[in-house]
Amino acid sequence: MAHKTVEKSVSPDKIRVGQRVRFHRGVSAREAIVIEDRGPLDIGGGQVVRIRYFVDYAGDGVLEPVETETAARNVEILDEFPATVSTSQTSDAIIAKINVA
Repeated sequence: MAHKTVEKSVSPDKIRVGQRVRFHRGVSAREAIVIEDRGPLDIGGGQVVRIRYFVDYAGDGVLEPVETETAARNVEILDEFPATVSTSQTSDAIIAKINVA
């Protein structure tokens, strides 16, 4: 009986911690920041990432952070951040951008 092997390839556009990404939540697209690389946990060894985005639940302008995990194939990279950017600096930058808009 032949054994089937699954090849695990590393994508050249692997998502890294600190990058801004876009993903779909329901019918709307949201911007988020990657806060953790969970590793090759998706089907076939695909990358899974933990992301943080902000929501104004009450409609009063107060943004609350929301975190979730998703397969990297479900997000679009918006821009590159240097590897030295910390998650807290990046989150502050996102909040400032949202508050200006």
